[in-house]
Amino acid sequence: MSRRAAGTLLAAALVALLAGCAHLPNPFPARPDEGDWGRLRFQWTRHGELYDRLDARAFANAVYLSTEARRARAERIAAWRAMTPAEREAELASEKSEGEAYDEFILTFFTPERAENDLAEKKSVWRTALVLPDGQVLPDKVEEVRADPMVQALYPFIGTFDTVYRIRFVRFPGRPPIENGPFTLRIAGPSGKFDLAWGPGGGQPGSNLTGGIYGAP
Repeated sequence: MSRRAAGTLLAAALVALLAGCAHLPNPFPARPDEGDWGRLRFQWTRHGELYDRLDARAFANAVYLSTEARRARAERIAAWRAMTPAEREAELASEKSEGEAYDEFILTFFTPERAENDLAEKKSVWRTALVLPDGQVLPDKVEEVRADPMVQALYPFIGTFDTVYRIRFVRFPGRPPIENGPFTLRIAGPSGKFDLAWGPGGGQPGSNLTGGIYGAP
């Protein structure tokens, strides 16, 4: 092996090692100043890791924004920003409208190879789907979110090398809210498959501690 090739492999290994060290544990405990939002974020968060033998291939944290979690997040933002009553009501109304139209997840995603972290691309190497008891739904939109200080405060498990995505699925009229039954966020690609699963009501706080560790196929 040439010195240049050895140096490239060493650099890649170092990035993966640093990313693993910088990737914060999940679920991140709720802080006293987070109110109901911290508790509900904990309840609705799932964590997964993909490995090829001992090599890390991808890490994921996903928060499903249930009706209750959306309201708590809006209340927390209003409190942090010291909004007026009118501003607070507008924030709550906006969240309610969004929640009636979409099932939404906030996802933090890490891959050692930056080119593989492309969930927002039309030709992404990953296929993202919402798996329900009666079938699968593809996302209406996957978009990258800038991890500004507010986003980092809302989702304190964001790692240094993570990319943050907002994943939205159209909530079709007449379909019962998915939070009332089991559902799975599936992210699958050449490196393996995440099946991040929720039970009715999101499960009990702490159930996400057993978020799966999945191996590449």
